[in-house]
Amino acid sequence: MQTITSTHPVSSNHQHILRWIPAKNGVCTTKEIYRYLAEQNTVQLHQQGSRSILPQVNQILNRAWKTKHLPPLIKTFTWRLIRRALSTADRTARFSNHIDEHCATCAAIEDDAHLFFHCQLPRAVWLSFSPSIHTDTLPQESDGVQTILQTLINNATSDILFCKILTILWYIWKARNDKLFHHKAWTPL
Repeated sequence: MQTITSTHPVSSNHQHILRWIPAKNGVCTTKEIYRYLAEQNTVQLHQQGSRSILPQVNQILNRAWKTKHLPPLIKTFTWRLIRRALSTADRTARFSNHIDEHCATCAAIEDDAHLFFHCQLPRAVWLSFSPSIHTDTLPQESDGVQTILQTLINNATSDILFCKILTILWYIWKARNDKLFHHKAWTPL
């Protein structure tokens, strides 16, 4: 306290301001913080484990974020799907004994692959999709849908088809949640 009270102010006609050193002009803004953090590039995605992302699937995720034709809702959904962060019955049942891990439609274990590609509704949706997709030919996957997405989406996939696939996945998720939580019919779109 003595040090503070013994400090003499410097006389000046200029207004005192706080400067944020990383900013070019000293002003701390959201844009400057984003630029600073982007330059740091310290975030590394896991290469192994439950939240890992395969490099090819990371390209799909980056493409989704850069696509201007996808609404933020579907971009966020895509991120959650790829990161295995959706509350499927199988995933949720691990945390509660009161939640059934089985699909409400066909009683199979409801994991990501089942929910989006192997259950009755998704099969019907993908068969009616243009171009038609036979889900029985897709790879079987027990944790997430990264391998399946790699099969459906690659660098040659047009932007229109890319957006269409991600939008259909979101509508399947929405239809499942409407059936489960709002008791609506689980019917093809």
